[in-house]
Amino acid sequence: MTDDDITHIIIGEAIRIHRRLGTRIFEAAYEEFLALALTQAGLSVKRQWVLPVTFDGHTVPVGYRLDLLVNERVVVEIKCSERAHDAHARQLLTYLRLGGYRTGLLINFGFDRLIDGVQRIVNGYEPVDGRERVAGSLEETRRHGDRRAR
Repeated sequence: MTDDDITHIIIGEAIRIHRRLGTRIFEAAYEEFLALALTQAGLSVKRQWVLPVTFDGHTVPVGYRLDLLVNERVVVEIKCSERAHDAHARQLLTYLRLGGYRTGLLINFGFDRLIDGVQRIVNGYEPVDGRERVAGSLEETRRHGDRRAR
């Protein structure tokens, strides 16, 4: 199963949950329900996965906690805010870099239309055709529904 397959399932389940529960309940509830839905869909899900940080050979075991780690490949960061914040995308990119993961989803359940609150972030994104330039290594490779990026 590819990262695209996994993210497609995650986004679909998140939309289903958002339609039933609406906006602005606790992030922990969305996390619990999304983890349950993904497990029922046959994916492996780890909640509040500890991401250790290593520097100069020293490891701090409780550096960061990933909301969800799906199939050991895709990091999901869940928010419930009325608007998007660049800090949330940077936080997810930090998790991707430190953990050596390639793909992450930032899902903000605070939007009236969930699709407006979904960002897919790829660590080390490099376009295949070379036409796009990436500023630094933070690249929102696509917002779900953006047909240009597919």
